[in-house]
Amino acid sequence: YVARIKGTNSQVAIKQLEISHLDSKTLTRLADEFNDMRFLHHPNIINYIDLFQHENHVWVVLEDLSDPLFLKKVIVANLNRDAGLKESFITTVLRNVAQAIHYLHRHHISHGYINAEQVLLSYVGH
Repeated sequence: YVARIKGTNSQVAIKQLEISHLDSKTLTRLADEFNDMRFLHHPNIINYIDLFQHENHVWVVLEDLSDPLFLKKVIVANLNRDAGLKESFITTVLRNVAQAIHYLHRHHISHGYINAEQVLLSYVGH
């Protein structure tokens, strides 16, 4: 979902999760992740804004990326082209991902498995 914050009119992304579809381990992991991430701010990491429960749902409020591109889709879309992906594009994405990982590690956050489905890009390539 996409919503606007009253007063500022800022746009945010909202992820809704049904509690009955989540086991207690997943709920605990989600709460721990939110608590770890909400005070960290880095240009290459989506900011966590809020997490709350209402009735049978957990709502995660995140910084809005305004219709992001998934890196995996960008790669797949360019696989059959003769030129493929430009080296400058690949370099920029890898540098940004490495900076984000380094930032998390400096703050003692473990990130788990990272793949192209988890890397989001803005339309200007950030």
